[in-house]
Amino acid sequence: LEDERNFLRRQFEAEVKKCRAAEEAERMARTELRESDEARHRLKEEHRALFEARLEQEAQKFREQLKQRDKQIEVAKEERDLARSQAGTAERLTEQLAACKKKLEQAQVWKREKEDLRHQLNEVINSKNSGSGASDHLRTMLDRTRNEANVLLEER
Repeated sequence: LEDERNFLRRQFEAEVKKCRAAEEAERMARTELRESDEARHRLKEEHRALFEARLEQEAQKFREQLKQRDKQIEVAKEERDLARSQAGTAERLTEQLAACKKKLEQAQVWKREKEDLRHQLNEVINSKNSGSGASDHLRTMLDRTRNEANVLLEER
């Protein structure tokens, strides 16, 4: 009986050792699992932080590009406004030039008429000095010329 008791005690102690070894193995496995979970969680956090950093860099890059394009658009608008202003000025100057050309043409017409009248006046004076009696003709021509000059001045 004593042998059997010793045998059972040794078996019991062996089973207790096995249980303790199994419990220790389980505790070690749980510790490794917890450490693995913590490492995986840290790795996820690091990846998330890297992703957010890259995302922020890309966002900053796009903000800079947008800022540059806004500047380019502003410069283009200023150039467009300047071109419109210059076009308006050119149009006004073109109109003024056309008006000046018209006035110059009228002045040239008047100059030719004035020369014609001087020529006629000289002829009349020469004919008067020679006694031809062309003073009536001269008066008629002067009256007609004055009327034409008045009409031209009114049109102007």
